[in-house]
Amino acid sequence: MSKELDQFRQWVLSDTGVLCRELLGMNYDEDEGGRHVNVGKGGIVDHGKTQEIISLLDDRSKQFKLVKAPRESRKSSILQGFVVRHILLNPNTRICYIGRTDDITRGKALAIRSRLEDQRVVELFGEQHGDKWEEMEFTVAARTERGLQNATFTAFSQDSPPTGGRFNIVILDDYIDDKNVSTPAQNKKSKDNFALLQPLVARGGVLIVVGTTWADDDLYSDLEANPLFAPPQGGQVICGAGVRVITNIDGRMDLEVLETGLTFPHLTKDYLTQKLHGMARKGQTDHFCRQYLNEATSRTSTMFRRQYFRDLGWGDDMTQLSGYLLTDTAVSLEDEGCYSVVAYMGIDAADNLYLLDLRVGHWEPSEFVNVFYDVLEKWQPRVNHVGEAWEKIALATAYRDSIEKDSRSRKIRLHTIEMPRPPRSQKMGRIMRLHPVMMNKHFYVVDTVPHTYEDLDGTRVLWDPEGFFDARTKTKMPGGELVDEFIKATAKKDIPDALAMILEYEAVRGGHKRMCSYRPFKPRPAAGSSSLTEQRKAAYHAAHYHQTASDWWDRTLHEHGL
Repeated sequence: MSKELDQFRQWVLSDTGVLCRELLGMNYDEDEGGRHVNVGKGGIVDHGKTQEIISLLDDRSKQFKLVKAPRESRKSSILQGFVVRHILLNPNTRICYIGRTDDITRGKALAIRSRLEDQRVVELFGEQHGDKWEEMEFTVAARTERGLQNATFTAFSQDSPPTGGRFNIVILDDYIDDKNVSTPAQNKKSKDNFALLQPLVARGGVLIVVGTTWADDDLYSDLEANPLFAPPQGGQVICGAGVRVITNIDGRMDLEVLETGLTFPHLTKDYLTQKLHGMARKGQTDHFCRQYLNEATSRTSTMFRRQYFRDLGWGDDMTQLSGYLLTDTAVSLEDEGCYSVVAYMGIDAADNLYLLDLRVGHWEPSEFVNVFYDVLEKWQPRVNHVGEAWEKIALATAYRDSIEKDSRSRKIRLHTIEMPRPPRSQKMGRIMRLHPVMMNKHFYVVDTVPHTYEDLDGTRVLWDPEGFFDARTKTKMPGGELVDEFIKATAKKDIPDALAMILEYEAVRGGHKRMCSYRPFKPRPAAGSSSLTEQRKAAYHAAHYHQTASDWWDRTLHEHGL
């Protein structure tokens, strides 16, 4: 019997998957006859991507290991088994386990400790309870090297990162989430924090990173392209659930199983479809794609792509564009995650859109006014300026008084149309009106757009035609905050929301009351041109420049009872 137990001990310690299934109870499902099958909720199976993940973790020749797998793929359970197996093999090991938050990390640390307290583990390998047995740090009883500085297992989080020590194994489990990638500053911070963790790995030690994609330029994407995580010293397992999102003829989203089949047997098509529809009803399709397909954005026809942003040099023929000044003001000056936007866009006779200028920043009302007029005075003489778009909330703030006051002193006529700010739930609906325009190659970013802007944390990239390197295709693509706010699944959509107003403005501008301040008359071409742009220009100036300056002032003063 002792020989059989020894053989069993050697067997469960030979492979993390075996230990998970046979010792820790993470077994296959069983059918009515007690046979192991790979359907239903599933377990730690001995094949497919599950076994690939296990084989990578157990591979002693790999020092740097990256696992990107979907939610509910049991990667955290596999990590628990890996840690338990490694401790039982080498009680003198030092493991550093790092998670996203204190609460989440504490829960995972307790789960690992409870595995070592399991009666089956105690019966086979003895009592594991050592001198130190705390929630986030413990040492096993079998340790023989008493002079080691660090415990057998120590857990940290990004909220309370380690400040020193050397470890044989450093594990990052779901180290980032949507909060880490919501802004460029936060994304950079997560990468900087990771760089500070690398010295924790002792000579000959192992660094393991396990998580799910959150953005196409997040930490995981950087590591995917990092030579350290490539053979011979590194290895990767990257996979989704084995399905793609499709759109049916009726517009309803559905799932299609890839030619390779489902990646994890327990993540069935029916189960994933329920998840997709439930998240789609909440406007979280991209969230589903990140969590289950392991894609930064969905691949449905309703999503924006980097390829949609086409750079173009300024040309003299652009002076014939109909121009619009578009604004989006921060809801609150105290909200550091929200900034104000002033953009200038042109539209030609074929309804192509040209982004000519873009300014973003955290401005006080007086600063906003200066930026507003800087953009207006720059572009009003260069193109056929039509008007300025505002949301009603902006006109109810200090911006309105400042803009009106300065328009009189500057003797600049404003033609402003106010539009209601859409509810948060409908914001993407307005933005999505730009999608067919951009997808059909009718949207250009002109080289007059600034490349940087000033954020609270310093200078950031606003627009760069080749600012993003795609590690998969090995090509340069457009990048910067302008692109990121369109393609990333975050709540931050200030720039897209401002740009989308041009389509709404064109549709409704004729029915709104216009507020004006005087600008000296400038002759414009007469009506009759075959050019749609020229016809727009002629109609506009016929409506607004038919009177003299004296006539206009007399009428304006009379309307205000002055």
